[in-house]
Amino acid sequence: MLQVACISNKDAIKYQKSSSKEGKPIMTTSFDAELLAFMIEERINDKRVSKKRNVLQADPVLWRAADDHNNYVLTRGKLAHEQKGKDKKDVSQRVIFYDGAFEIVGENIQYMGFNVMTAKNKKTILLPTYEEAADNIAKNWIKSKGHYNNLIKKEFEYVGTAISIDLEENGIYATQVFGTK
Repeated sequence: MLQVACISNKDAIKYQKSSSKEGKPIMTTSFDAELLAFMIEERINDKRVSKKRNVLQADPVLWRAADDHNNYVLTRGKLAHEQKGKDKKDVSQRVIFYDGAFEIVGENIQYMGFNVMTAKNKKTILLPTYEEAADNIAKNWIKSKGHYNNLIKKEFEYVGTAISIDLEENGIYATQVFGTK
């Protein structure tokens, strides 16, 4: 099962008004990828504001590029910034493939595995809350120099965030694509 998210400004308003799931554990049967993507973007924008940067605006073309790559790494089960094939090899080509007209683009990707506990031959997956997952993903990007540089790059104005849950490997894939027009 795979779920992805595209956050529009309209969706952002919806989640600002209704965040009852934030403190609840992620349920694999009713995973809300849009909520998690919104929460990650919120944390990234908070960091940008603290560094006197503009708030990133959601962009559907960047989301499509992020979603494409998120599905690619999910299918492969391995993080990489490049894809095989010439049309969508790197983030710039993926954005162009989806008719994007951006001067500068950047990409962050991440896999966050769930904790798994085994006792008496019984495997239990310890699912985080949406809040814990958003905090973890944002903090990991902030702690990584290259990812952090993308997050606070002054020129970036737009973002697309795609989220997928991997039920076979028990984790979440997150991809953000940034752009400047």
